[in-house]
Amino acid sequence: DYYELHEQEMIAFEDNLYMFGRLFKEDWLGTPFQFIRSNGSLGGTTVIKNVETSATMPGNPNNMVRVNDLVYVSTSEQDHQLNYDLKLYRTDGTPEGTFEIMDTGTSNEMVASGNKLIFASLDSTGGAGLFASKGTRETTRQLSFVTADRMPEQLTDVNGIVYFADHYF
Repeated sequence: DYYELHEQEMIAFEDNLYMFGRLFKEDWLGTPFQFIRSNGSLGGTTVIKNVETSATMPGNPNNMVRVNDLVYVSTSEQDHQLNYDLKLYRTDGTPEGTFEIMDTGTSNEMVASGNKLIFASLDSTGGAGLFASKGTRETTRQLSFVTADRMPEQLTDVNGIVYFADHYF
């Protein structure tokens, strides 16, 4: 007996492997994306929560980062006109603690810095900026506005200071 994991991101945390993808036995079509935790055995592999993505824009995981007791994943959804919609999710390993934090526009750049997740996103005006989150919508805020025509890339934390490169659109 075996299961397959399709379109996934993974990160090790304590004695478990956290995954975001589609866990299926025979056919992945129709299987929703899921947060999954595994201790390496079939019996120790459980689905934490299904994540509903749009029927017309199936999501794909892009990046996974651990900050303290939380695991974050960015996903991208693409429609038939090749328009992208990226979302940021988090999990603490429980169904109740697994939810979407925000729509991040066109970036999946993120890095752990101290007890926060720092990530690039578009702000409400369409300009690119850096954001910080402590794991909830209420604790997520914009740190800086970079510019309307550049997106921060290659986010790197060095002793609590986040460095990044500019990328012109």
